Amino acid sequence: GITGGLMFNRDYFGQVLEGDRSAVSELFCRIARDPRHRNIVIVEASAVDRRLFQRWSMGLAEKTETAEKVNSNFGLDRGFDPSRMDACNFSSYILEMVTLEEQLVSVLIPT
Repeated sequence: GITGGLMFNRDYFGQVLEGDRSAVSELFCRIARDPRHRNIVIVEASAVDRRLFQRWSMGLAEKTETAEKVNSNFGLDRGFDPSRMDACNFSSYILEMVTLEEQLVSVLIPT
């Protein structure tokens, strides 16, 4: 299956897709055909040795304590803006954000 991470705020959506090449290509084509999506940019498409995301993750990069911390770590003084990031920083940003949010949720909602 496909795993990855999605990060968004009111201005941008940023997404990392991981999985079998044909499945990722099929999903990307569906995304690209959707009229709600505009100005789509592929930052990087490459084979990897291992996945960064073990399941599908999503995060909100708005004015939260977590977002402010991660934005500061990545030098994003005006907030989440994928146009100001290279592919490595973008993937790292999403991974850090969803990891921190998952830790926060696990503290707030005991399992």
